Amino acid sequence: LELGEDSVFDAQEMVKLTEKIVDRAYADGNCVIVGRGAQCILQHRPRAYHVFVYAPLKERVLRLRERLEPGANVEERIRKVDGERIKYLQQYFGKSWCQPHLYDLMISSGKDEDSTARTILYAMTGQVQG
Repeated sequence: LELGEDSVFDAQEMVKLTEKIVDRAYADGNCVIVGRGAQCILQHRPRAYHVFVYAPLKERVLRLRERLEPGANVEERIRKVDGERIKYLQQYFGKSWCQPHLYDLMISSGKDEDSTARTILYAMTGQVQG
């Protein structure tokens, strides 16, 4: 993406650049793209497999509490990030973040993220992973 002299690198240009990067990653193949509207950008691509991974709020709070600074308002942070995700997809793609039609699989990670990953791989390939 090249900007002309009169162009401004704003949020819209960032979305265009992100779309090009996601398209390039898809073309290169064998990758995992987390977020960035990839479920919208690659929605009709035949080799793309879209997964919405969620967890109960209690689990999200516990996981995030381990990663954030002591005293951080974890629930507020979760609400803020979720709100940003919702707004991003709505604003730039006209889609609702958690609409099932955007995904091949929606799965709760619960407490066992390894089992979740194995389930996703099985759903994608039909093969049990060791």
